[in-house]
Amino acid sequence: MSEDRNADEARQGEFGRRTFIVLIISTTIAALFAIFAYMYVFSSDNETLDSGLPTTGVTQTPPDGRE
Repeated sequence: MSEDRNADEARQGEFGRRTFIVLIISTTIAALFAIFAYMYVFSSDNETLDSGLPTTGVTQTPPDGRE
């Protein structure tokens, strides 16, 4: 048969100084990883925008024949 427990006895975790430190450290690492990933993804876009559009090496003349 199961035992009757109150809310304090039924809790499955503990909250203390060590748990809080692990929470803070893991949240900080996750935030730093997200910031660096964001910077990596969006910093490479600026290099491709500055180089201009790719060309095929063929120049087209306008329909009226002027260059």
